[in-house]
Amino acid sequence: MSTEEKQNFLREKILDEGYDTNQFVQFLTEKKGEQGADVANWSMEDLKSVVNEFIKLNGGQVEEEKEEVKKPEPKKISMFDVMVKSNPQKSQSQPIQKQQNKSQPIQNQQNKPQPTTEIKKSQISKNESSPQVPPQNPQKIQPQKNVTNVNSNITGTESEYGIITQEKKDCKILEKTDLSKYDKLEITVSQPEKKKEGFLSKSYVTYQVHTMPASYMVRRRYTDFIWLRNVLVNHFPTSVIPPIPKKTRLVGDNYATPINFKRGRGLEKFMNYLAEDPIIKNSQIFFDFVNTELETTFNNKKKTYEKVKPINEVSEFKNNESKVDIMISTEKENYLENIRDNSTVNINLFKKLNTSFKTLFDEINIVTSRMDEIACIWEQIYKSSVKYFDHNITCEIYKQMTNLFSNWSKILKQQNVVVNVDIREHFKFIRKNFVSMRDLVNSIDIHKNNYSKASRNLIAKKDDLFKRGDPTRWELDPHDKIEMTKIANNKKEAILLMCKKETQNVIGLKEFYGFILNRVISEYERMRKLNSNVNKDVLYKNLKKLTDINGEFLIFTGEITSAVDSKVNDSSNDNQLKLRRIPMES
Repeated sequence: MSTEEKQNFLREKILDEGYDTNQFVQFLTEKKGEQGADVANWSMEDLKSVVNEFIKLNGGQVEEEKEEVKKPEPKKISMFDVMVKSNPQKSQSQPIQKQQNKSQPIQNQQNKPQPTTEIKKSQISKNESSPQVPPQNPQKIQPQKNVTNVNSNITGTESEYGIITQEKKDCKILEKTDLSKYDKLEITVSQPEKKKEGFLSKSYVTYQVHTMPASYMVRRRYTDFIWLRNVLVNHFPTSVIPPIPKKTRLVGDNYATPINFKRGRGLEKFMNYLAEDPIIKNSQIFFDFVNTELETTFNNKKKTYEKVKPINEVSEFKNNESKVDIMISTEKENYLENIRDNSTVNINLFKKLNTSFKTLFDEINIVTSRMDEIACIWEQIYKSSVKYFDHNITCEIYKQMTNLFSNWSKILKQQNVVVNVDIREHFKFIRKNFVSMRDLVNSIDIHKNNYSKASRNLIAKKDDLFKRGDPTRWELDPHDKIEMTKIANNKKEAILLMCKKETQNVIGLKEFYGFILNRVISEYERMRKLNSNVNKDVLYKNLKKLTDINGEFLIFTGEITSAVDSKVNDSSNDNQLKLRRIPMES
């Protein structure tokens, strides 16, 4: 069994099901020591066994259990992403809780910084099996006293130590593309085709990506969409980049299969969601993906984008405006917690909704199969009647009963397609967006931790340097050394002048954390507004479909009534059954 197959198995059973990856790696190391963290050291049979044991112990019936599961101590380093070569932007912030993948960096609870405000115990203790809806209006939250320095040996505020930021920070202006002139794009992903790369290469499927009203038309393979998502996560770490459909093994030579069409619908939702993001839509990456027709040219551009490193400074971020918000406040941090909790609630509820939709789909299929069976029996009764008797009113009723159940089954099948394809798949995609949103919120923890830790260390260092009373060790700039004797006994001035380079580094970390914080809040508001508009369109669209389907059924029932009434009129003077002569077989 190849390593890739083992990795795909782990993605499906652990990542896609949302189990805690850090806990799983710890579980593996307990089974096989340090070698357990390497997937190559496991046979497929042993891997399946240990995964089933892990799920049974920690995840199999978690949602139905009432007893609280004790949380294990988290490890400092997660190696699950190394084992399965996962996207570098996946995140994990709470042990034992189920979380979905495909978004932002994994962050352990051990590295999560203490919030600047006191969080209620009920918020800390709740888990996904019994989530509570957070308050939606951040203004209702009563902010606690903002104490940035949590070290008991440190006095004063960050501003007194020179850690001062502005409300806004300059960034790069996003270069406009031809797509910028269109207010709204509509992208279709369709017409799957089989293609061979060469003598030794495997066949693969390409999809036609048609962008209107720009009239761009290119063909892209599934791996191109994976590349697009990964590079967008790298270039735009504060945007919600939804997951793409899972990779499914294709069997046979016929690539125009329901699996490919279903995958195409998922990729189409993915592309249209990206097109609604004003930053991504106007980016050169997105433009090249939908516009570059020549495959070799597109592959060269892909290599260029892959060389760009992830941004770690506000000034490197590309935006439609030249400045971005970086101000940090208790209210914003509390609102971020609301977003995290609200996303978790929606993830659980939409998961239940998807399960109910799946059950409904299967049950309607059972009903339609039973109706087809009933229609078949009515048809046999009708044929038996017309074989021995003239086609009278009774025979006509048998015939129309056949038509009734046959068409009734057809109508239910059409309605089932609407429920499963148009409604269920849409809200399944919405749930994945909430997973990406929650993971994006969780990814902020690492930035907050980096800034908070560096700030505490710097403040403690400055206090210690001043206490020692040796200005030569204060790391002063050359022009500040002239004032050394004047500030030797003035702590207020001394701590502002010492360690300027390190202070600027801490300010940079604080600015980047503030930038991520404000951008994620803005992204949540944008996603919520977009989901409202899209959900409304889906509702109206499918109401019309169901109305049209029911209208067809009403027309059909009217035709049945007319056919029966016509036969009644024709046979009103003859109520006797006329026996037919059945010719004897020679």
